Amino acid sequence: MNYLQSNNLELLIGSKFTLVNRDYSLTQEFEKLTEDWKVIYTMLMENGLALKRGSIKVCIHSIEVVIRPQRISDEKQNYNEETGLYTYSIYSGMPINFKEHELDAFLHDNRKVIEILAKISVQTEAERRIMGMK
Repeated sequence: MNYLQSNNLELLIGSKFTLVNRDYSLTQEFEKLTEDWKVIYTMLMENGLALKRGSIKVCIHSIEVVIRPQRISDEKQNYNEETGLYTYSIYSGMPINFKEHELDAFLHDNRKVIEILAKISVQTEAERRIMGMK
């Protein structure tokens, strides 16, 4: 908490479980400290990131989003070589055996893959000073 208070921070990024203070007696103090900050909670991030005001510049040059049907090859499948069947859990962990063409049709019709390609550049405060930029 002392680190956060003394470093002119403005942005916190990370899992809520990482960022929220583990000492519950400091919860209100943490919330008051960060009420004027930008706090971005993410999933599946074991560490948090705290940034000072103006410490980085992020430019998004382009974003491409593709939504397509899922294919068998998109993820590891449970294939039984003896039976020639795939075991796939369709809903809530309920496994069903499929022939290859059946699983391919099911995935095509019922599962979608979202692919996101973003071209970004990140520049630190130190790099901007070296280049004479603001």
